Amino acid sequence: MKRFSTILALSLLPFLSKAQQGVYIAPGERLQVNPGEPFSIYGNMVNNGAIGTGNNANIYFFGKTWNNGTGASMPDESTNGNTGKGGLFRFVGNNPLYGNQGSQQVFGGYNAVNRLGATFPNIDINNPLGLIMSDLTDLKIRNTLNFTTGHLFLNGWNLVIGNGNPGQITGYSEQSFIVTGTAIAEGSSSGNRSRGGWESGIPHRLFRYWLRAFPHRVRRTGG
Repeated sequence: MKRFSTILALSLLPFLSKAQQGVYIAPGERLQVNPGEPFSIYGNMVNNGAIGTGNNANIYFFGKTWNNGTGASMPDESTNGNTGKGGLFRFVGNNPLYGNQGSQQVFGGYNAVNRLGATFPNIDINNPLGLIMSDLTDLKIRNTLNFTTGHLFLNGWNLVIGNGNPGQITGYSEQSFIVTGTAIAEGSSSGNRSRGGWESGIPHRLFRYWLRAFPHRVRRTGG
């Protein structure tokens, strides 16, 4: 009954009006989106459970903040939940219910040092004002980071792309790319730390983008 209530709350979001409604997935609960299916979330997300996605499922997130708590997971269609393709989590700035939300934020819930925590299968950024990584957390994407429009601001934290093998960054341009080197702190981004990485033409295993970087120089490397 608890699981049904969680899914029902999500499905009713398009019909809610007035105050913006948040979404909460409790520990031990799971929301499953089937292969090829679209699913939209219009309020803020707190995920303390699991959001499973099949191959080519699309999760449209129109809210302001996405927060992965301790124990959160986003398994894909594979047996172990983290070696398949999984769905695409789309961060979209123009909320059809509440209008433009400005930049969005994601609390990834991952620790790049301990290699523990929640991991997204794939992320697409479609927000002209960008997606900002929240403080005190890193972000891991197992397969692909795609840019439709807007930047990903690391905000002094770490981005890891890949899971046993180097992941992919697609859609980047001189208008849409990863931004590091803020006035507060300098973030870093890497491919899978044990078997490959990314670079932007500098002799370093990590690649770094400044606001005026040239993202077309990014290429995947074996390590």
